Amino acid sequence: MDLNEHDEQTLFQTETLRVARQLWPQAEYGGPEIVDGRERDGIFETEECTHLLECTVSRSQDKADKDSKKLVDCRRENVTARHRFRRERRQC
Repeated sequence: MDLNEHDEQTLFQTETLRVARQLWPQAEYGGPEIVDGRERDGIFETEECTHLLECTVSRSQDKADKDSKKLVDCRRENVTARHRFRRERRQC
């Protein structure tokens, strides 16, 4: 069975979120969020750190650049969906 790009993306994102929840079990409710009107594929907040994820199956340099910019913008603006990053929290 061949997967179309949307199905492949959905499966990849689901698996990435599953692994993230295993890596950061204290952030078990982390996942996709809308921040500043843009979807973030994963925000996982733990005691020590906030982990930001973007997932893609695209091999396009343009897509990688856009996703990287989304991560940088989110971090630069010190925004998460729930609250601003705490200054004392280590950023990963």
